[in-house]
Amino acid sequence: MATESTPLTSDDFSSISALPYESFSKYDTERSTVKAKYYICAVISTLVIMIVILGITFYPPKETVQSDESTNVLLRLKWPLMENSALDTVDEVAATSIIQKTVINATGDYLKSAVEEGYKSLKAKEDLEKNFPTIDEGTPSYRHQQVMKSGPESIRIARHGYIENIATEKLRAALNISKENNVIISSPNITIFTKPECNNRTPIDCQVQSRYRTVDGTCNNILEPRRGSSLTPYRRVIPADYSDGVWKPRKSTDCLDLPSANIIANEIHRPSFAEDKNFTVMLAVWGQFMDHDITATALSRGHNGNSISCCGSNNITHPECFPVVLPSAKNNCGQCMEFVRSAPASTCSFGPREQLNQASSFLDGSSVYGNSQDLQNDLRSWKDGKMKVFITENGAQLLPPNKDPSDGCNDKNEMEKGRYCFLSGDARANENMHLTTLHLIMVRQHNLIASKLILMNKHWSDEQIFQETRHIVTAQIQHITYNEFLPIILGDDLMKHLKLYSQKGEYWTGYNSLTDPSISNNFATAAFRFAHSLIPSITKFLKDDDSNPEYVEMRKMLFNPYKLYTCGGVDSVIRGAMNTSAGRADAYFTPEITRHLFEKTGSNSQKGQCGLDLVSLNIQRGRDHGLPAYPHWRKFCGFPMPQSFDDLNNVIEFTTLQRMKMIYKSVNDIDAYTGLVSEKPIRGGLLGPTITCLLADQFLRIKEGDRYWYETDEKPQAFDEDQLLEIRKTTFASIICDNSDEITTIQPYVMHNSLKIGNERISCASLIKMSLDPWKSKENNTTTANTDEKSQQTSTKHV
Repeated sequence: MATESTPLTSDDFSSISALPYESFSKYDTERSTVKAKYYICAVISTLVIMIVILGITFYPPKETVQSDESTNVLLRLKWPLMENSALDTVDEVAATSIIQKTVINATGDYLKSAVEEGYKSLKAKEDLEKNFPTIDEGTPSYRHQQVMKSGPESIRIARHGYIENIATEKLRAALNISKENNVIISSPNITIFTKPECNNRTPIDCQVQSRYRTVDGTCNNILEPRRGSSLTPYRRVIPADYSDGVWKPRKSTDCLDLPSANIIANEIHRPSFAEDKNFTVMLAVWGQFMDHDITATALSRGHNGNSISCCGSNNITHPECFPVVLPSAKNNCGQCMEFVRSAPASTCSFGPREQLNQASSFLDGSSVYGNSQDLQNDLRSWKDGKMKVFITENGAQLLPPNKDPSDGCNDKNEMEKGRYCFLSGDARANENMHLTTLHLIMVRQHNLIASKLILMNKHWSDEQIFQETRHIVTAQIQHITYNEFLPIILGDDLMKHLKLYSQKGEYWTGYNSLTDPSISNNFATAAFRFAHSLIPSITKFLKDDDSNPEYVEMRKMLFNPYKLYTCGGVDSVIRGAMNTSAGRADAYFTPEITRHLFEKTGSNSQKGQCGLDLVSLNIQRGRDHGLPAYPHWRKFCGFPMPQSFDDLNNVIEFTTLQRMKMIYKSVNDIDAYTGLVSEKPIRGGLLGPTITCLLADQFLRIKEGDRYWYETDEKPQAFDEDQLLEIRKTTFASIICDNSDEITTIQPYVMHNSLKIGNERISCASLIKMSLDPWKSKENNTTTANTDEKSQQTSTKHV
């Protein structure tokens, strides 16, 4: 029987990396036994008193693991999972028993009138917003708004999406389209948006023989060059569930409002300070860094994905205005256009809203290098292939400063001292000090590799060094993610079954141009947000290995990167993260993110200011994105679809399930996020079976659908065998050792606790590290930059 001390994964670390370390030495200094909760009692007594009074010092019982059958179900699935395979689930809870299919003829007048209404509504909306009071700077809402803001291209797309949403509502009302019907619309070929910028689609010029990725992810798939690129919609696994079939959040099964997201967060996702002693905060830090590489939700748009998808995905991801073209009964795709039902309570989906991903869906290092050419250019030093850095008075390298006083991070008092928040490949880098530090470590890694390459190949240009270094660092990010991070999350059985581990010696030949790597809406909105439960209430700073730790509340690390300017600050943050236990992966969350998110602390804090609730935001975001209720995801992943709460007795911890019964009227009302994070973990994994299924499917797609995956044998992007052998020696620990200031000892697997047998701290010098010798210039070397080889390449243009 599992107990609180039962490890979530095996203590056998051999499966995490294909290459062993040279030696292990016992950590020979006595670890501090001071615990965070006792430190709070001594130093932050008021906080402890509040906790006792409110009765929230609550450690939920450790959830027992699910039976092996849950894992067996996952192993029997056909991967990648077939999209929309749960389409029929909407019928099972529909209000009507007979689903009709209707053909409706729409005239040009109907269509034009509907779009005119959309333009009018947009103008009225924007006129109204001009008179809205601005959010005060420094408030949690302002900081959240700034960190989540969309770029200009996303905003332009969102405006047209809003018009489409309104037009869809008006058109459906004018045609008397019933919510209980599937609808086939037949009309003359009519282009609705007539503005030139919306209809003149710029062709994509793909360099077929390019060694390096594009900055925005285009041309990864030669036949469908926009697939997985930035500024394209999230992928729908199950049809969207909007209460009006277009964009309004779903209702309960009795057509009333769902329970408040805040009530669900407070009653089901109760406060907890429970730790998982097996893993460190570095697990959450890497997860967030990697998540920002592949997801960045923009303002929602209303692009009718169904309307122009039948000719292939080349046509659905125009990064300008997404013109709506209503085809005839026999359009140029050779078939009628069909709109399918998207929700149990709202069966007519006349173009449901989709959300836009500002990041590319590929694990391509965009957190370091950016998703646009302009941003990447700004981050480069344009000398010796290096990235810009800021040199402190102590000679340490930091990220370049961002001197925008209204960025939501910069503090007036700190700016007067000449200290600013930072610029990076992702605008969210300053969100917390751990994340900022990891961004810095990876920029230092780039510059370290670039400096070695220029010494070995003095004739290489700045462009050549930069692109090859980016090629290497991206490969290292992929290697760490799939060999250190994912095994913890998915478990060894599923990792092996899906062949997600790196190859041990040969090339990987699993690329499939038919696999869509685009990030799914459920992944970005719910499934991968499980890691918020890993965030601890208190984290440590460690000046050195022998010092007593400094304990800091997590809220004080948000938008507060200024410790990195101090001597030894970078190392103390890294040491602390490697020696602070992660929170337990379950349905419970620290009050630091449910009550104090983005709350400003210190002398500049506003009296009576309340922080945001991240769990409530996650739940509401799922509703805004049209995520179907939790039971549909169960069925999608091959598990029985619960018909009542009692069907979840062996799936969800008892106390949590009882609270769900009290709050939700029906099992079919449970929000996706709430259900997914509340499941008992599978044996050998960190999470429950349904969320594990959704994560595994996405990460398989990211690998299988990436033509530039670092282990590919496809030329010219492939590393040669000797280069690939060196990249496979990469570990997170070695990158930290090479790019910290004075860290000399480290546990080999930094996401695991150093007290685990076989993971004791060792000397950085004893780690096996990659060599760059295979990159010394050779005759007929194909390592050249895109610009250098462009004239020799065959290109294909796609509209």
